[in-house]
Amino acid sequence: MAEPPRMHLTYIAAAFTSVSVFVAASLPAPLLERYRERLSLETSDLALATIAYFITIMITLVCFGRVSDYLGRKPVSMLGAAVALLSCVVMINVDSLGVLLAARALHGIACGIATSAVATFAIDSAPPYPRWLAAATATGAPALGNSTGALAAGFAAEFGLAPEVVPFVGAIVLLTCALVLLALARESVPRRPGWLGALRPVVALPRSARGLLPGALAVGIATWALGGFYQAFSPTIAVHSLGTSSVLVAAVVFLSHQGAYGIAAPLSGLLPPRRSQRLGIVLFAAAACGIVVGLFSGSTPLVIACGILAGLSQGAAFTGSMRLLLDSTSLEERAGMVAAVNLIAYGGAIVPSFVAGQLARTAGLAPASILYAALALVAAVIVFSPRPAPPGRS
Repeated sequence: MAEPPRMHLTYIAAAFTSVSVFVAASLPAPLLERYRERLSLETSDLALATIAYFITIMITLVCFGRVSDYLGRKPVSMLGAAVALLSCVVMINVDSLGVLLAARALHGIACGIATSAVATFAIDSAPPYPRWLAAATATGAPALGNSTGALAAGFAAEFGLAPEVVPFVGAIVLLTCALVLLALARESVPRRPGWLGALRPVVALPRSARGLLPGALAVGIATWALGGFYQAFSPTIAVHSLGTSSVLVAAVVFLSHQGAYGIAAPLSGLLPPRRSQRLGIVLFAAAACGIVVGLFSGSTPLVIACGILAGLSQGAAFTGSMRLLLDSTSLEERAGMVAAVNLIAYGGAIVPSFVAGQLARTAGLAPASILYAALALVAAVIVFSPRPAPPGRS
């Protein structure tokens, strides 16, 4: 019975790596206004940086989502951590929009690997009880990393701790530790030939889960779109809508959403997955509408409170959706399914991010936020629409 401790180490390594990659990717979020001022960028350029991040995540998920089924979770996870480490080195040397876009693209590649291979590694090696732990880790670890990174960057900026250098050095240390832990981890799937064929772009949607996909994908698109809004515009919300130039406030705006998401993901395990999905999307739609009201009225408490509610409800809705999907798929289908769901969710977030960037430039953030509330309402309608049960399941 020597295997369980090793598998627990593997789970810890995978979860820690996922958090660390997203810490690195979220560090720039509260600092984007500083980059905009220092590099004389437009607000739309910040949206472009977010779009570069999303597009590279999508490309990675399409072309690399199933590679870990062939090469193994461990080496592909180590590659993701290494790319994230490289992105931090590039961020330390940002001196133009091009370098910023390159760094965000590297973040996207690393996060694409983290949301497919690393997340599946954590799912494979998670303890069997509590049953919700695997799905909660896959959905909650990125949010925990995002909130930790944003808060660290905000504190560094607020207290003059070289915010464009020190936080990224800290992330390099975290990612180095992640690589060490991964080196000690135990592979969860056997290596098999055919990995070059796995690079062929394919969106793998298991037939057994297809009845659940419309609701799950609607939830993913609406919630991740709002996450992209916070990632791109939390500094701008703080400066132009809430009247403060504090980077720490910008980090708190971002944290209000992402931190709450990370908390709610494991707590949603207390509810049956379908109830978690439905309750979550209803509350998410209400929160998105509240954010619109808060931005139009310039109410900092309302924006923060609705950001918290949006994060909590996103954690419940998306984790519930993922639990439904995981319950209907086999071990061999997991990596492709997890990659496909995240691919479509991130892809659905690109168009709103682009449109919001253009609206923000011409009309301001408050009108742009209406788009996200509309997406949330549409997602709620889809989730509650009657759907056929997946084959062989009630």
